[in-house]
Amino acid sequence: MILIALAIVAVIQLGILIHLGKKQTKRLDALEALLVTNSEESSELSRKRAELIAEQELYKQFLQDDKHRGELPPKTRFAEFRKWKEEKIYGQKSTSLPA
Repeated sequence: MILIALAIVAVIQLGILIHLGKKQTKRLDALEALLVTNSEESSELSRKRAELIAEQELYKQFLQDDKHRGELPPKTRFAEFRKWKEEKIYGQKSTSLPA
């Protein structure tokens, strides 16, 4: 009789462990998905940061090429920068509308 009771308790404990294991698996899957998402976001932020740094370097070069550009009103200066950058990068005149 005691053996049967112990077997029943063991089966109940096994069922509890299996249930907890399934919950832990779900939690681990959720954490893994979160890590993947954070990794993708981190890669995107790194890419955007690199683009921003490159843009800043181009702007510095734009101002160094002609010291008088820094004296232009900001709106005109940035419009000229966009044109200059397009010509420099794409080797063509800007056809975009003014900002």
